[in-house]
Amino acid sequence: MRRITPRTCLWPLVGCISATFALSIGLTYRSNHHCYAGTCGEWLFPLQARLHVVVWYMWISISILFLALRAFRPGVQGLVSTTICRKRLRVSGVLVGFWTLALYGILIGVWWVRLREYFRDRGEGLPGNNIIAAVAQTGHLADVTMGMVLLPVARHSALASFFRLSPSTTFAFHMTMAYVLFGLIITHASLYAAWAALYDQSRDRFRHVFPVLNPTYLYHEVWPGDASGLGIWRASLIFTGIGAGLIMTAMFFTSFPWVRRKHFNVFYFTHLLGIAAVVVVCLHASTMFYCTIPGLSMWLLDWGMRILELNEKVHSQLMSLGNGWYRQAMRLHSQDL
Repeated sequence: MRRITPRTCLWPLVGCISATFALSIGLTYRSNHHCYAGTCGEWLFPLQARLHVVVWYMWISISILFLALRAFRPGVQGLVSTTICRKRLRVSGVLVGFWTLALYGILIGVWWVRLREYFRDRGEGLPGNNIIAAVAQTGHLADVTMGMVLLPVARHSALASFFRLSPSTTFAFHMTMAYVLFGLIITHASLYAAWAALYDQSRDRFRHVFPVLNPTYLYHEVWPGDASGLGIWRASLIFTGIGAGLIMTAMFFTSFPWVRRKHFNVFYFTHLLGIAAVVVVCLHASTMFYCTIPGLSMWLLDWGMRILELNEKVHSQLMSLGNGWYRQAMRLHSQDL
């Protein structure tokens, strides 16, 4: 009998992360031929896009290493489980907070200077170049935040069991990062709206430099400046962004505790729209795919392992306890433990 144990899920986990990293870094070198997003960061900023992928996967790998130490080193587990602030917060929570901020800080260092130079050089003399650079920067922060939201999406997974994480812990991380993601989405959209207002005020100066539908390219690269299929597809950026934003807004407002308690089906089926949101947002910006694929692949891995386990026969013995009560005892082989 095959059962989900630390021994059976460790190497699939390592293989999953390694395979998604190889796929992601490989695609950054093929972006000119295989990019189906409205904005292809690998084509415009190849070095920054590859650093983005490397930093994200290094962050995941170090996180996995720390979780393994926490799970199998009692001293580490005892330290991070120490409560502070009137027992409302643990040391592990503080460490996760600082670790997440460190990721954001590194990515700002990777992207900000290059984005600011890019928009300043292309829109020389135009107002709002720093604003549109901030739009792109918040988009890249949303990439990794979406990835973090998806990592613990299977709260009762074998992977969580391997790291000895309780459902409440994974749910708290998922919920917190979802709120951060929604905040970044609002900031991202608000910055774009501020830039669009400047565009409207100086339309004659802007229109032949930056297209309002996709300002990461020049006017002649996006419809109506470019009437080819590629130019029209690049113009879809604003529409995929709005579509993904609306889905995530619906997911956010239906996730409030009182909605979950009183209208659980509304919460559940609205969250299923998250699958569509991931697809749409990957069509919005290509770097989103590299950040979401680890969580999605681990979710598929978990379900695959569970289906494999369900297909195995379990030897059990039915024992009578008297008065119409029975107990079913499963027999496990030593190699399953």
